[in-house]
Amino acid sequence: MSTEVRVDVAPDVMIAGDTLLIRGATARELFAVLVLGMKAAYRDNGTAPSPRVQKAVAGLKTVANIARASLEDDRGEHPNVRSRPLRGSLLAEERLGTSEVAHMLGYSEVHVRRLATSLGGYKPPRGAWVFSKAAIEAYLIERNQQESA
Repeated sequence: MSTEVRVDVAPDVMIAGDTLLIRGATARELFAVLVLGMKAAYRDNGTAPSPRVQKAVAGLKTVANIARASLEDDRGEHPNVRSRPLRGSLLAEERLGTSEVAHMLGYSEVHVRRLATSLGGYKPPRGAWVFSKAAIEAYLIERNQQESA
């Protein structure tokens, strides 16, 4: 078994033997995708993730939040406004504006703007907030799980 570390997909994804290392924004995106997949599996056939998978997803969420906080600290910028866009290539149908997010979440637009960074929003220097549809759906899943617990 090789213990050599190599960058396989991107700087945020590395393989060390049988271990996959995920860092940065990739962890946050992967968390959102996994939550959507778990929601779809549960909706389609009632399959719930095993406790081991639930722990892994919870760990991934923790890493994603730490990575985001660390990035904001390193830039020395206001922690509530991103200076970089969401992971580069969101298709038009994957982008949501404040009013769409407010409708999905049942919140006012003002409340959505207050929560924007925790919802993974991006605000260009001269534009309105933009949100990833996957991140908002993941937030909805998490909120529903907390409310039902």
